[in-house]
Amino acid sequence: MSWSSIMINRVISIATIVCTGLVLSGCGTINHFPTFDEARAETHVEMRKIVARIPAEAFRELVDMLPNSSFACGKNTTQYTGCWEVYVADTFDISAWFATLRSQLLSEGYRDEGYHPGEKVSFLSPGNNLFIAASKDHDDSGKAWIEIDGFSRCAQKRIPTTPAKVPPITLSPPPFTTG
Repeated sequence: MSWSSIMINRVISIATIVCTGLVLSGCGTINHFPTFDEARAETHVEMRKIVARIPAEAFRELVDMLPNSSFACGKNTTQYTGCWEVYVADTFDISAWFATLRSQLLSEGYRDEGYHPGEKVSFLSPGNNLFIAASKDHDDSGKAWIEIDGFSRCAQKRIPTTPAKVPPITLSPPPFTTG
């Protein structure tokens, strides 16, 4: 075998390996993104896990402030963003509950993304790394509630939404389960 034929075989082999790698990585990227409905469902599951930890006797009402909301996270992709307001009994100690929630979620493999004692906890969920935050909010009269925000990973399709035309969803007791 001549030196030039060895070089040609080597170039062909390298080109084949590179092309195979590019094809496989391209297919992996395409399949990496969920559909928008899957992204919303994944996010809702994580948000429900937070709500389900509120004691049933303290839970009063849940209002979905951004039903079907989406925001761009790439040229042709979208991200679901959820914002729920959870109203609880006036006697429920939200600040103490945040400390308990944080401890529970850390022991279950969630990654801490910010803790402001008594005011806010933020996490990345195990496995799919969805960002979930729970924070204390209140009106001018001092009535407090828990705001739960969820941010999905990017989804394949970018869908147009008109949140102003879709009324908020309201759920009343008992709180839903994590399933």
